Amino acid sequence: MTRLLPGRDRILSRTRAFLVLSAAVVVLVVLVVAVVWGVRAADRHHTVDDNRMSLRAHAGQIVATVFTVDRAHWEADRARAREVIGGDFASTFATALRSPPADGTAAVTWSPGTVALIDVDTESGAALIRSNVVTRTDDGHEETTARTVRAGFVRHGEGWLLTSAEVIT
Repeated sequence: MTRLLPGRDRILSRTRAFLVLSAAVVVLVVLVVAVVWGVRAADRHHTVDDNRMSLRAHAGQIVATVFTVDRAHWEADRARAREVIGGDFASTFATALRSPPADGTAAVTWSPGTVALIDVDTESGAALIRSNVVTRTDDGHEETTARTVRAGFVRHGEGWLLTSAEVIT
């Protein structure tokens, strides 16, 4: 049987009780932080996975929309292109998107093929896009070439905007 000293009828001293309670609060806070961090990491991972699928599905068509133009309806083609570009690219490419195809060219048609993702996160992405490009001259001659573009994109609502494009080959 444990004897209590006079005036000491508590099992734990106030100091010891405070320390035990403090340690319990710290453990609880650490546990809550770990759970919140885990949920956010899982959510971010899910968002990045969704963005990968979305960018892979849309990147080629966005590049094709920007670079395809037909003299017969070039103004409508260029208006569609302006809707899918953003950032500094929109201002640096603005002049080209306000004019018809070069003299002697009736149409330039980009047909996207392979899309290889370089980097994708929650707000942006980059891809290499291999396309067949058919250039038709005013006299009807057509020439097909393969082009690879390194393109940068930024998330815009549920879609993507092209923010950079560099023709590699």
